[in-house]
Amino acid sequence: LYYAAPASGAEVASPPGTGGWQYETVPITPTGLQSAALLLDEQDQAIIAFAGQGKLWLTRQVSTTGGYTWTLEAIGSFTNSWELGNLDLQHGSDGQLHLAYTYDNALYYTTHSGGAWVSATQVITSGACNLNYNSSTYGFSLALDQNNVPHVACTRGGSWPYQVRLYTYSADTPWATYDVITPISPPAYPSLIYQGGTPHLSFFEGNRGINYAVKDGTWQVTRLHTVGSSNMQSGSIVNVNGGRVGVAY
Repeated sequence: LYYAAPASGAEVASPPGTGGWQYETVPITPTGLQSAALLLDEQDQAIIAFAGQGKLWLTRQVSTTGGYTWTLEAIGSFTNSWELGNLDLQHGSDGQLHLAYTYDNALYYTTHSGGAWVSATQVITSGACNLNYNSSTYGFSLALDQNNVPHVACTRGGSWPYQVRLYTYSADTPWATYDVITPISPPAYPSLIYQGGTPHLSFFEGNRGINYAVKDGTWQVTRLHTVGSSNMQSGSIVNVNGGRVGVAY
């Protein structure tokens, strides 16, 4: 497992990189590593969720005198490594960690509030969204709103009507409520972020191109780029800073 960051003094002890970036090998013991998800905390220290040796793990930077060290803790176990898809890790303003991942064609969700990880719960099934990691219409994205409420965007592209679904957690009806965007072609690889209480989404629409969607009362969907080939689906990321929105794909 490697971690890279812009060079800044003691950020990385032994920098072999160029171009102002340095990387290091994270000192962990699990092997056979797979998916990983990264976020930075309020002190710009890395928190990484990853899979290896039949378990999900969390490693994080912790400040020490003159530098930092890495901690390691187990999140949970899984049986078949080939059934594990992507991970998505988010950090609430209340300090709580939120992790979503796909396994065996379903989406699981768990949280950590500083004590221990809650047992992961299957929250979305393959019948609701396409959660098969090997499918061309695969994809999900986890985000928190200003109240630290978790939301998950996922895609349903196997049969008509094609849908991008935005699930919202509530204590009364956990993960039962969702919004729908209905594209013309099968959607894939959504990316979700909240600015306050406003969701922003990017997603691919078949081989037609990539879309951006924002909900301000109703969903407004904009085509960002259209191409005439089938080589466009590969992943996208949307971000918001102030009133400015950016999408990379």
